[in-house]
Amino acid sequence: MQFESFNSILYSDTLVPDIFITDYLPSMDGDLVKIYLHCLFLSKHNKYANLQEISKKLDIDYEKVTIAIEHLRDLEILEVNKKSIILVDLKEKEIQKVYRYKTTSLPAEAAANYEGNKKRNEILEIISKEFFHGMMPPGWYYDIDMWFERYKFDEDVMYSLLKYCYSHNGFKKAYITKVADAWCQNKIITYSDLENYFMEYEKTRSICKKIVTKMKLGRALTEYEEVYVNKWITQFEYSFEIIELALKKTIKTSNPNIKYIDAILTSWNENDLRTKEQIIEFDVNYANSKNSNSSKNSGNKSSSCNKGLSSKDNFDQHEYDDDFLESLYKNV
Repeated sequence: MQFESFNSILYSDTLVPDIFITDYLPSMDGDLVKIYLHCLFLSKHNKYANLQEISKKLDIDYEKVTIAIEHLRDLEILEVNKKSIILVDLKEKEIQKVYRYKTTSLPAEAAANYEGNKKRNEILEIISKEFFHGMMPPGWYYDIDMWFERYKFDEDVMYSLLKYCYSHNGFKKAYITKVADAWCQNKIITYSDLENYFMEYEKTRSICKKIVTKMKLGRALTEYEEVYVNKWITQFEYSFEIIELALKKTIKTSNPNIKYIDAILTSWNENDLRTKEQIIEFDVNYANSKNSNSSKNSGNKSSSCNKGLSSKDNFDQHEYDDDFLESLYKNV
């Protein structure tokens, strides 16, 4: 005996996984959501439709539908082959991420892992309550665990990372990863490392603002310009007093820029000039040396000119008698 379901669209529902709403929906625009939901509906009812039909049905440009399908495939929400589009089971996908194969440990290792996991579980619970109202999706557990393994952050740093991104309206995994990469490059592991990093960061920001004001740029420094400023502060260990001396030298240039200032400060650093007095003395000596060389060059030019005149003056003049001039006249 065969059992058949009553497949009237009027009485049916298309279920959307909560994981889609929590993990994928925030980064999608309206058209992309429409296309995904329509694909979900077609998949549920085993319907056939090509991209032209989807474009016409949803009133979205064909090119945009094509791009959207590629984007959904990149997100691993669906799979595309020559004959069909298969929607991925997002729940199964997340279960595969979270699942870990367990092996036995020695008693000492088990105790150490328990203490470490205890603290990590506590911070995960705090993160869930503060940023997800106590309902953090399974995918976030996996990603946070991955960030712990990749960056070796301690629990306080991981919490600070998420809090920083949340307060800067960037609570997206791509943005969090970008910030984590920056912290890792600055060798941040412990909370003490993070505090020192923020102290240096605030110092750099303060000096950047002063540079903008002094140069009257009318804009903030770009990310690439801030790299130069950070080098002057951290590598050269110059205070703003020294940097300002370099800024004053831009008066002589028609188009002052950060690279010009960097060349000045790099020269001072290479000559091991650490104080304002050393730099002023260095500039005075350089100017005197330049003037001295200029005087020598002008003296050499003057003597060579005099030599030319004397040789001309000493040139023996020929004397011609009247018979020679008369013969010259006749020849002409």
